Amino acid sequence: MKYENHLIVGDRITLKSITLNDTNKIIEWRNKDWVRKNFILQELLTEEVHWEWFENKIQTGKVIQFIVQRNDNTKKIGSVYLRDVDYEHKKAEFGIFIGEEDSVGSGYGTEAVNLITEFGFNKLKLHSIYLRVLAENKNAIKCYQKAGFKQKTTYEDEAIINGKFRSVLIMEKLGDEE
Repeated sequence: MKYENHLIVGDRITLKSITLNDTNKIIEWRNKDWVRKNFILQELLTEEVHWEWFENKIQTGKVIQFIVQRNDNTKKIGSVYLRDVDYEHKKAEFGIFIGEEDSVGSGYGTEAVNLITEFGFNKLKLHSIYLRVLAENKNAIKCYQKAGFKQKTTYEDEAIINGKFRSVLIMEKLGDEE
């Protein structure tokens, strides 16, 4: 992994720090039904909400968010982030979405997970990176396991989505396990 000026270069993708210029793409990806159905919070994203996220989370350092871009054609395909970065307790929550359908299932997500967790452990000196995922999202769980995340617990009926209770898994990767 190479990290310079908010750039993480991998074998097949590059992570670039998000800017306000990425707002329209983030909203487009985040609001696609096939993307949104995998989120615990499924409300449509608005420009105002994204700007507030950018100002209150990204610019304050509470969230470190990147755009995922393919190296072969520089196409932007999604986003990955570490949120609620806690430097005192050395932990953060991880999140990702691939918003371009032609890039799903091609290993880009797994590489993005590996790049950002390596960044979190090596550059931010985190000890723990955890995530929440709907228990029914088998493809994401497989990706996270491939990247070294282990299931910690299951919260049965943790979220109500479209009037139905859904279970949520908590998964974690520890820095000293790499």
